[in-house]
Amino acid sequence: LSELKETFPVLQGFHIASRKIYYRTSDGLWVANIDGAYPVQIDAKKCLAMTLDTKDSRIYWATEEGVWYMPFVGSDNNKFITVPTQLNTLKGVQKLAADTESK
Repeated sequence: LSELKETFPVLQGFHIASRKIYYRTSDGLWVANIDGAYPVQIDAKKCLAMTLDTKDSRIYWATEEGVWYMPFVGSDNNKFITVPTQLNTLKGVQKLAADTESK
């Protein structure tokens, strides 16, 4: 964690998947390569909570407006062609958990 703080000094929370780090800061939700290269902002709204669903390759996050999701970012330079989709309009979500159990 201390090494992550050197590369990502404003890190508030993070998840790692597919050689990417998805992380929250005071100014939104970001994705970067695991070494910190190519940081790209996914959402400029304050991110209250986030989680990854590795089974379906999606990231979910909560803002004051509700819960959003999108597929993982796939390119080396973190460009993405999908846009975030609002899942619902729940207010005040503080924690998210992805159900990755397959049945």
